[in-house]
Amino acid sequence: MALRILPYMPPLAIRAAIPTLFRFQAQLRTQSTSATMPPPTSVPAPAKPVSTAPVNPPKSENKNKKKGKESKPKAKAKQSTAKESTTKQSPDSPPNQPFTMYPDLHGRVIESLSSVSPPILPEWDFHPEDTDAGTKQDYETCIMGKFRCANKACKQPGWGSKKIAIVIREYPDRWYNAVVYGQRCKSCDELGVLKLDEQSYVERVVYRLKRWSGMEMGGQGFRRRKGPDHEYEFCEGCKAGRCSWGNDMD
Repeated sequence: MALRILPYMPPLAIRAAIPTLFRFQAQLRTQSTSATMPPPTSVPAPAKPVSTAPVNPPKSENKNKKKGKESKPKAKAKQSTAKESTTKQSPDSPPNQPFTMYPDLHGRVIESLSSVSPPILPEWDFHPEDTDAGTKQDYETCIMGKFRCANKACKQPGWGSKKIAIVIREYPDRWYNAVVYGQRCKSCDELGVLKLDEQSYVERVVYRLKRWSGMEMGGQGFRRRKGPDHEYEFCEGCKAGRCSWGNDMD
């Protein structure tokens, strides 16, 4: 920077001009400093740390929803009625058991009795205990069904029978039950698993309860029919002395 040469001035004038000179020099230094300093730069804020934790997908509100369609509730199973096919058969009887009771068929028995005009009152109830104690009377007859051999090693495919022994018992106060006897396989002597003909069971029980209720049945009874000879050695009813094939049937 070139120095400015001041004109000659007397000493008093120089003294008076010194403050002005200092202010001028200070102004020049300020301008020189501002010209050489770089403009301020903005410092970027530090970036936020990125989380490395795994991100779980949102849970589905309804697992049963697929492609925007709601799952439809399953239709209720149709209730069984007494007006089912006469060939419908009951669940298998327990194996290795010489006799069985069927309390689940009591509803069909009562429905058949209630269709009588006038109805039979009071209604009959099923006695859950298999006992002869306290019975008023009983009756031996027969029903139909099919058997299969419980022995898996046996080659006998099964057999049908129209001479399955059944004993119907009456107890005081309108209680009853019925015991169905099994049969054995002729090939291996194993007890068969019975598939009961429900209609024949209901007909026999209803007929007997009507008779015990004092109804006149018009002489209609169940008579013996011609057929294969009854094989007593394979009949559990015969072994218990409760098979009707040793006595006349009305």
